[in-house]
Amino acid sequence: MKIQKPLCQLNSKSISNSFRLLCYVFAVHSCLTLSSLSSQRSLSSLADDMVLVEGGSFIMGGLPGRDDKNGLTIDSYEKPAHEVRIPSFYISKYEMTQQLWQQVMGNNPSYFSSCGPLCPVEKVSWYDCVEFCNTLSIMQGLSPVYTIDKGPDPENGNTDDNVKWQVSWNIDADGYRLPCEAEWEYAARGGNKSKGYQYSGSDNIDAVAWYGLNSTNKTHEVAKKAPNELGFFDFSGNVMEWTYDLSNWLGEDFFCMYGSTGDERVLRGGNMETNTLYSRTAFRNVEYSNISDASSSWQIIGFRLCRNVN
Repeated sequence: MKIQKPLCQLNSKSISNSFRLLCYVFAVHSCLTLSSLSSQRSLSSLADDMVLVEGGSFIMGGLPGRDDKNGLTIDSYEKPAHEVRIPSFYISKYEMTQQLWQQVMGNNPSYFSSCGPLCPVEKVSWYDCVEFCNTLSIMQGLSPVYTIDKGPDPENGNTDDNVKWQVSWNIDADGYRLPCEAEWEYAARGGNKSKGYQYSGSDNIDAVAWYGLNSTNKTHEVAKKAPNELGFFDFSGNVMEWTYDLSNWLGEDFFCMYGSTGDERVLRGGNMETNTLYSRTAFRNVEYSNISDASSSWQIIGFRLCRNVN
């Protein structure tokens, strides 16, 4: 029988090999541990991901000198620029991830599902998002924000919308919800710490956004670009984001377009396919509430969570 020498009697080569083996085992164990911690980051850390945005006022819409830098133009949808007063609210630092969606809804609808669990969920309709918010609220013992009537909405004349739910908002509920359009823009601009950047966190789009010229035509893990003034990520790229609002553009001091009827909702932010113009914080678009078709560029729509300050 071969007797193993004590470690003190091993030659230098054996010691070196043994040390390498120990390092390898430790590295593998560390990677698995970090991976496990990362996979647990979703529901358990959701409260930490929700950041308080102190209320205030700001100029919403396309403002000359702020939103037309670098030779870009202000779109008609961004006019008129107007002052809006915003009460305090909570909003997530990150776009909703595939991992958290999977844990809550039990599926992953994302076109870019191979991107990984910490990539933003996409290919979700506005209806999907409000249902997700209610489901998550119930899971966490909170009051659902939305009352959803799945009977057809008589005011929704969109023949391509086969859903047509009527969704109303209980403004006193403490559960999760979509941000109002004005809340979205206020947070994206950095709230009361805003430095007047063209994109969310910088005038240099490559520093803060995955967009058409740097994304290699795919989504990326959240929070891999620099944050904005309040510590939020990806407002200017990766995926566009649903807001609660109907598509009316009032140009008045209303911070949210409440309403239970209508067939178009507002989208904000750029995505991994947009150019510099459509990635600006001021840019806004509208889309039918049921859109989630992976055959179009609108597959690149996600969202982020919001909550009232009660």
